[in-house]
Amino acid sequence: MLKDHSRTQTKLKEDLGEQVLKALSNDRIYEVMLNNDGILWVDGFDGMSEYGSMSAAAAQSLINTVSSVALKCTNRDNPSLSGELYVEIGKELKLFRFQAFVAPLVSDPSFVIRKAASQVIPLSQFVIDEVITPEQEKMLIEAIKDRKSILIAGGTQSGKTTLTNAILDCLSLYTPEDRKSVV
Repeated sequence: MLKDHSRTQTKLKEDLGEQVLKALSNDRIYEVMLNNDGILWVDGFDGMSEYGSMSAAAAQSLINTVSSVALKCTNRDNPSLSGELYVEIGKELKLFRFQAFVAPLVSDPSFVIRKAASQVIPLSQFVIDEVITPEQEKMLIEAIKDRKSILIAGGTQSGKTTLTNAILDCLSLYTPEDRKSVV
């Protein structure tokens, strides 16, 4: 997709379909999910809601296209695909995280497409929203200042990426001379 990606983008947009492309273009939506029952869901700033449906054949075609672009194979022996996906929205290539599953992990193909964060929520907002306590905020800031390791773990949709972005924001505030890397 680096040199001439027009054919790839045409195929990708065809596989995504108008409905998913519309969701990916919507600034209020940050995640599109297809469950193995064929129901599409969106999650965003207005909450999670059912968004329509996609056939198993259409989902498999999308997964095959993304696998091809990623130079990976998704099949019974390799039933999980994880990576980045560039989709042309308007005239701009936008980056999305893509996770897909096929049989035998699921009965029918399923996937999640997640947008990159559009804004960083500062650590102080986590305290205001009562996600963490002021003491926990202080502990995290001290760990940053003292260059301690911080492990972030949690289930799906638990806020790992949002918290990581807040901590990276603190890193730039409290230790601007340090190099940052994300793994």
